[in-house]
Amino acid sequence: MSIVLVGATSGSVTLQEPAVAGNTVITLPSTSGTLLQSGTAVTPAQGGIGATATPANGQIPIGNGTNYTPATITAGTGITVTNGSGSITIATTGGSEAQGGRGQVFTSSSTFTIPTGVTALKVTCLGGGGGGGATSYQSGGGGGGGGSGYVIQFLTGLTSGNTLSVTVGGGGSGNAGGAGNTGGTSSVSSGTQSITTVSASGGGGGSAASGGGGGGGGGGGGTSGGAWSLNGGSGASGGGNGEGFSGTGGAATLANGFRLQNINATIPGSGAFGSGGNYAVPNQGGAGGSGYGSGGGGAYFNEGIGNAAGGPGTAGFVFIEW
Repeated sequence: MSIVLVGATSGSVTLQEPAVAGNTVITLPSTSGTLLQSGTAVTPAQGGIGATATPANGQIPIGNGTNYTPATITAGTGITVTNGSGSITIATTGGSEAQGGRGQVFTSSSTFTIPTGVTALKVTCLGGGGGGGATSYQSGGGGGGGGSGYVIQFLTGLTSGNTLSVTVGGGGSGNAGGAGNTGGTSSVSSGTQSITTVSASGGGGGSAASGGGGGGGGGGGGTSGGAWSLNGGSGASGGGNGEGFSGTGGAATLANGFRLQNINATIPGSGAFGSGGNYAVPNQGGAGGSGYGSGGGGAYFNEGIGNAAGGPGTAGFVFIEW
């Protein structure tokens, strides 16, 4: 069998004596073959990658349809790639996680700065609950305050470092001798980043009892600018003079307020984010809502005291996720 030197007009093959005495066997293919010249690329068909250049740190062979091209990994949005000698490190930045991986809750108005690498956000707003209606001597029960609206929106095409304005609606107060106040609106609106405002309105205030008749419940809050939303539950109406109940505050979402016939019961309304206020015991003002965005209870008609105020609604919140 002959040994053929390929790619040169002349050359030589040198067999050196091993450092330790012994027999060394070189086995060549039984069929014709070629020993490649140093510097010649070994193709994929020959078990190679078709490249001869020394790869840089972090380069790996990427198929190109014929051979392989040594190349590094390209970092996408929210991703960093660090190439080392024999290593590749891939890490995430603040915005690389799916929406909901991180978040910030606001229970008071503030400014939100879009984190580094983040281009999309999920925004949730819940307004404040309405205050319960009042009652006076020998009047019926005041109406319960309405629950707030609830809205979710997804914001895209954002720029890291820009800001958004966050407003958190407060709970409506109950007034002695009048209707409860409407809860405040919670919203996310443009700062240095321009967006369409996302907002959830507060629940309406419960009506005051008048002339022996019970006050009507406050309406549930609405929403705007959301991909998904729910209106708040309405507050329950109070009973007339002698009926023995006042209106329960409306739930923030998913459930309407209701009135209670048993003056000894202390069952609150129910809702996803907090119940409405309990109806009041005789001669007392309405109970406040619980949780976030729920309406206050109406005041129960009293015997021998002055005006009694409805219970306050609870404040809302804003939740921003990325």
